[in-house]
Amino acid sequence: MQVNRFTQLLLFALGLLVLVPGLGLLHLFDWDEANFAEMAREMILSNNYTFPSVAFSDFTEKPPLFIWFQVLSMKLFGINAFAARLPTALIGAFTLSSIYAIGSKYKGHFFGIMWVLAYISMPAFLYFKSGIIDPSFNLFILLAAVQLQRIEYGLQNFTNTRIHSLLFGVFAGLAVLAKGPVALLILGIIWLSRIFFSLSSVWSMCKQMVLAAFGLIMVCSAWIIPLVLNHGTAFFEQFYSYHVELAMGSIDWHNQPWYYHIVVLLLVCFPASIFCWPALFKRYSINVASYENTMKTLFIVVLVIFSIISTKIIHYSSLCWYAISFFAAIYFYNQYTNIKAEKKRYLFWGLLFIGLPLGVIMAALPFVSKIIGKGKLLPFKLDEFTSNQLAVKIEWSPWLAAIGLVFILCSVLFAVAQLKRKNNAAWFNYAIVSFISWQLVYFLLLPGVQLHTQKRMNIKMSQIAAERGLQHSLDFKSYTQYFYGKLMPQDMQLKLANGQMLDYRNKDKYIWITEVSAKANNRPFYLWVKNAKTFINDGSWQKVGMYNGYHLYKKKR
Repeated sequence: MQVNRFTQLLLFALGLLVLVPGLGLLHLFDWDEANFAEMAREMILSNNYTFPSVAFSDFTEKPPLFIWFQVLSMKLFGINAFAARLPTALIGAFTLSSIYAIGSKYKGHFFGIMWVLAYISMPAFLYFKSGIIDPSFNLFILLAAVQLQRIEYGLQNFTNTRIHSLLFGVFAGLAVLAKGPVALLILGIIWLSRIFFSLSSVWSMCKQMVLAAFGLIMVCSAWIIPLVLNHGTAFFEQFYSYHVELAMGSIDWHNQPWYYHIVVLLLVCFPASIFCWPALFKRYSINVASYENTMKTLFIVVLVIFSIISTKIIHYSSLCWYAISFFAAIYFYNQYTNIKAEKKRYLFWGLLFIGLPLGVIMAALPFVSKIIGKGKLLPFKLDEFTSNQLAVKIEWSPWLAAIGLVFILCSVLFAVAQLKRKNNAAWFNYAIVSFISWQLVYFLLLPGVQLHTQKRMNIKMSQIAAERGLQHSLDFKSYTQYFYGKLMPQDMQLKLANGQMLDYRNKDKYIWITEVSAKANNRPFYLWVKNAKTFINDGSWQKVGMYNGYHLYKKKR
């Protein structure tokens, strides 16, 4: 089917209109956002674009494509949160126009619109206002998977598929440059599954992959060849070691139970995570090249891989968001065209089971921090750091609770309407309400939440940087101290009065804080401490204050 190019461009423009405003409203969050933004800042400082560094040490966990996007943005708009997030917002606008085009090819203009509607109704849509890699990586994987579907379809219908094979390799290569070989793992499993089930011959599918491999190599070699020539294979050796450690669950604070991503997807993709059930769990002819098979395979592969891997973070399963919103759009389309308007009780209970708790959280948020901060309501005692963060005084307007209350009301009304089949257009109204609700959460609730986390600390870091102060953290890891503290490479080495050089990266922190003298370079020296009880104050440190639960000490002159 034909794609309406005007609508596609309009959706891109509307995407920018929704996503760009407010990009600088929130300070960068540790770790990922601040981490990637700091890598872009250090690339600009060092003028080394071959591979990233963070804290002025080589960073071998991720390839540099997304960091390059951020560098370009920062060179245009300055080194700030807005510039760090702008590439993701552009990717978000392009994603909306892409899924519209893919949906239009599948079932026409209105299906494309409904896929976009399903996607923007999810709280996951707010990820396009962040400064993380995954939205870029996910888009490249989606585009590659769609090209694979078109390869298979072309082989079954005896049409030329060479351009699709080449594009598959190009998009796969971009995904590799965004996040690494995990792209090849995901796409490789999808490709093998289609070879196994498809009506197309194995030989025909394999021949197409030769051209795809050419596209992949051409894209990746643009970075890999200069890297190897200038720095050898050290980057890839460290990259491999880190990801093996990650997959084996050796990083404890990332470990979660096997069902973690199922729960996450139900929450961050609501209400699409409920609407998708009729189409997602429907049986399809698995031998035929179809968008349904492509999306279902993508969903299963991603969910299984990241459920098996011990290390789990919310956005690891974010590729599933495309499949969930796609199958939700099928439900929307069937309701819209009256193909099916069945009474499904499980949709009724699903909408209430997820919608009501989310609404309650939104409604309670303006009040809960005050209550918990005073030590009330909770049946258990919070640790000192969390209590200090919640104790930050914030003037929440009680009217903000209306966001959650309206969401609760609409959840109940739509669930009942769906159950009784009274209004087949209720899904549209609920999707719009959901979209507006999450936008209000971003602009009205999250700024208050950030006041409890790191915003005041980040502001203080910026003030210290303005007075050319040096600052480091003692018992916690943070990348905001580099980004907002504007630390320079020379700040990682300090010269003592006796001429000795101390390198912060290679020195025990306890030794560092007892040996370093701020007088050595005539600059004030600050230390951020999460737990004041762990800090050995030898009398040479003066406590400046506490910011979001973090204690700040200054070296006495």
